[in-house]
Amino acid sequence: MFEVWVGDDDTRPLASQVKNALLELSKKVPIYMITGNRDFALGERFAHEAGVKTLDDPTAIDLYGKKVLLSHGDIFCIDDVSYQNFRKKVRNPTFLRNMARLPLWVRRGLARYARYKSKRHTGRTELSIQDVNQQEVEKHMQNHHVDLLIHGHTHRPAIHAKRIVLGAWHDHGSVLEYKNNHEVKSVTLNYPDHIV
Repeated sequence: MFEVWVGDDDTRPLASQVKNALLELSKKVPIYMITGNRDFALGERFAHEAGVKTLDDPTAIDLYGKKVLLSHGDIFCIDDVSYQNFRKKVRNPTFLRNMARLPLWVRRGLARYARYKSKRHTGRTELSIQDVNQQEVEKHMQNHHVDLLIHGHTHRPAIHAKRIVLGAWHDHGSVLEYKNNHEVKSVTLNYPDHIV
C-alpha cells in the first residue's frame, strides 16, 4: 500500500489518511491485507488502527467455491537470489524489532537508501530474473491444493490460465473484480496525482 513503510509509529499525514480511509471502509466490508516488499513492516498496531486483518503470505482461500492462493508474489521470484536474500533478512522478526527501536528519522534514511539500491538492482537485472519462476508457482499451487493464484509484485498485469497478476500502484490503481459466477475482470484505474 505504501512506497515504503518504516514502522507503525510513522507520523506522516499520508499514513493517517490511509488508516482513516481503511477504517471507514472496514465498517462496511471486511478488509484483508498481505504486506509486500515495501510495506512488510506494517504491524499489528497499523492493522488495528486501520480495521484490517493481515494474512500470511501466501494464504489459501475459498472464493465462491474455487480454491485460490493469494500472495504478494515476491516469494515466487526465486531466480533473483540477491533479492531473496534481502527479503529473508528484512522480514526476520529480530531484524524488525531492532529496526523499530531506531529513531524514525534514521529508519526513513535507511528506507531511502534501500529504495536507491533496489532501483539500481532492478535496473541492472534482467526482467526474466525478476519475474516469477513457473516451477515455484506450480509447487506452491500444488502444496496448497489450489486452482488459481492471484498475486502482484512483478508489475506485469495479466490473466493467465491459472494465475492472475495485478498491476503496480505507482501511477494508477489495479483492481481485480471476481464475481460469484466466476467472471474475472482486471481493471486499471488512472487516478489524478492528488488521489492516493
